[in-house]
Amino acid sequence: MDDAISAWTARLPHDDVPKLLDDGQIPSGPIVTAAEIAEDPPTTRHAACSNATASRSARGTSAR
Repeated sequence: MDDAISAWTARLPHDDVPKLLDDGQIPSGPIVTAAEIAEDPPTTRHAACSNATASRSARGTSAR
């Protein structure tokens, strides 16, 4: 199954696959590279908040 899906998706532009799956009512989610994750503003904001919270927790301080 993995080989068949890989062969099908390899022939398509990256952005076409989610639309085709959605059109076929096939549940799916994005598969992104590490570079795409690093460039995604919501992801980087979330990571910054998570890191700040973790740092405060380690120091025993609150977000106030």
